Amino acid sequence: MCSFCKNFPLILNIIGLICDIIGAFFIAYEVVRRFEGEIFAETNVDKNNIDPDRDIELADAFNDPIKYSSDYTQTYKNYLTSKDINMKTGLIILVVGFVVQIVSNILQWKN
Repeated sequence: MCSFCKNFPLILNIIGLICDIIGAFFIAYEVVRRFEGEIFAETNVDKNNIDPDRDIELADAFNDPIKYSSDYTQTYKNYLTSKDINMKTGLIILVVGFVVQIVSNILQWKN
């Protein structure tokens, strides 16, 4: 039996572990990453014309109402999109790593 064939399950196991580390890094990075900036877009809405489904009313230090729309800023939307993509990518890589390790273990049992 060739050396590569004999060590193939070990090589698969190492590849699986590397995938697990990379996938876990993607997920952990997105868990600890914080958004810096404005989340909601500021609007100039008439105080007498408040739409509770779309607007959030806040107060500043002087109790003067500040009007914000519940619409997210484009920067925050981009942040959320990037976070979703990185989390899904990390999860896929992590699952692939686990599957590769399972296959590696099955091949080791056969030998």
